[in-house]
Order: sequence, then C-alpha cells, then structure tokens
Amino acid sequence: MPQTPPESPDHFHAVRFYQDTASLCHIVATFLGEGLKLGEPALVIATIEQRVGIAAALAADGLDIELFRQAGFLFELDAAETLARFMPDGEEPDRHKFFEVVGGVLQQIAGRQAGRSIRAYGQMVDVLWQAGAHVAAVRVEVLWNQLAATRPPVLVALRLLDGQLLPGRRARRDLPAAHPRGFGRRRVGASGRRAQP
Repeated sequence: MPQTPPESPDHFHAVRFYQDTASLCHIVATFLGEGLKLGEPALVIATIEQRVGIAAALAADGLDIELFRQAGFLFELDAAETLARFMPDGEEPDRHKFFEVVGGVLQQIAGRQAGRSIRAYGQMVDVLWQAGAHVAAVRVEVLWNQLAATRPPVLVALRLLDGQLLPGRRARRDLPAAHPRGFGRRRVGASGRRAQP
C-alpha cells in the first residue's frame, strides 16, 4: 500500500443507474479498488449481498481485502442498520443524526488516514427508493450532498440506483434536482460497458 497520500481533488459526488447486482458490484469494486491502490480509504454502506459481492470483485482484482480491513483502509456498514440510526421513526431522515452517524464514520476514517481522500459507496438511497420511500430517498441524497460539501477530508462518493425499478420521469426530476452535479443517466450492464440511454 502506498505510504504517501496523493493530492486531494475537490470533492466529487456522483449517482449512476445499474441493471443488476453483478454490474453494480463490478462498478463499485472498480471505483473503490482504484482508490485503495492509491492509498485512499474506502467506505461501503450496503446490504450484506452487495458487501459480499463488492468484496469478491475486489479480491478478483487481486486486492487483499482482509489486509485493507485490518490496516484501516476498508470500512463496511450495513445499509438498513445505518438508516435506522438516523431515521428513528422509519420515515423522515434526521439531519443532525445523519451528520452524527455518517459524518462520524468519515471523521473516524479521516483520523486514521489523515490527508487522504475517502472513497465512499452508499446503497441507502437505493434501499429507500426500492421500498417506496421516495421522499426520504431524495432527502438522504440531499444530506449526502451537504455532508460532502461541509465535512473534511475530501469525499469522493458514488451511489448507484436500480434503473429497472425507478419510475423514469419522477427519478429524472427529483434525484437530479437533489444532486446538481455528477448525475448520470446511462445504465451499465454486467460486462461493465455503458449501455445506450
């Protein structure tokens, strides 16, 4: 693992659509793996299915997952458990608790890996949207944007949404409005190649 932290760019935060779990894990593993190879710590907030798939894809790329975990470069949280910590009523995300919970994890990572950008993948918005909690999903996306803009260190964040489940017009109206930069509308298939819109 690199010993010298790379220079940090401005924070970047993107949302993309995916077609299936295999394509999602491939995309996320590529995104996180590139950072890990540069010495950038990674945060994954996802279901157990996705966490296992992402770890397998990282391992297939030749990365020693256990080594990165033990060295404090790879942090993994459960999406449902994390949502429950800042949505006590199960309906409305609490901004203070979101910053306390998710922001607290980022600060913990920053404290252990000072001066390095953090690459983060979160499934929470997708989990809420698939459950029909569209307003809460958009609200969490807004909170991610606010957190990325106000909390050091630099955050390079990626979120993927199931394009097969999203109501097209509503998704393309609400989510881009909540996410002014880095919103992608192209889907990615299992091969990792971008499909046509």
